[in-house]
Amino acid sequence: MDVNDVLSTMMQECIDKMLEIGIPVAKDSINSIDFKKLNRINAGCYYECVDGNMVYDIVIHNGVVRYIDDDVVLNNVRNSIYHELLHTCPNCSWHNDEFVKWSKICNEKLGTHTLRAVDRKIYYNRHKGNIHKMHCPKCGFEHWYSKELTYDIHCKTCGSLFEKS
Repeated sequence: MDVNDVLSTMMQECIDKMLEIGIPVAKDSINSIDFKKLNRINAGCYYECVDGNMVYDIVIHNGVVRYIDDDVVLNNVRNSIYHELLHTCPNCSWHNDEFVKWSKICNEKLGTHTLRAVDRKIYYNRHKGNIHKMHCPKCGFEHWYSKELTYDIHCKTCGSLFEKS
């Protein structure tokens, strides 16, 4: 099966489950889901107004394509799709109270992890002192953080657990 077919099928399954539990995703306004090179994020929901209607495009970082047959990566992609679909709910363009409300419902009823980017914001600047470098043992991707992390971090590219360098 083609990775784009995997993504489309997965997104449709996520939409169906969210609608089933009452989360008002904008099912008819989602234009596409695709792989693209993204900078510093693993997924994104982009929208524009076309003829007075909102149209959404969901993008997953293209670095995961080569690992798409890995169950951990696939689960992380699925969680990212759920997170991005939440942004299509009314008044949920940002990580505001409305987004958090629907995200908690999604997590509780579907067992997802859609709040991870909201609960723990990680800021880094590799040009400032006291840098902690994280290295992915699977794909080699590196991240720099300005504070020591007290919880496990997974690679945004392939989903593997980071090792401290």
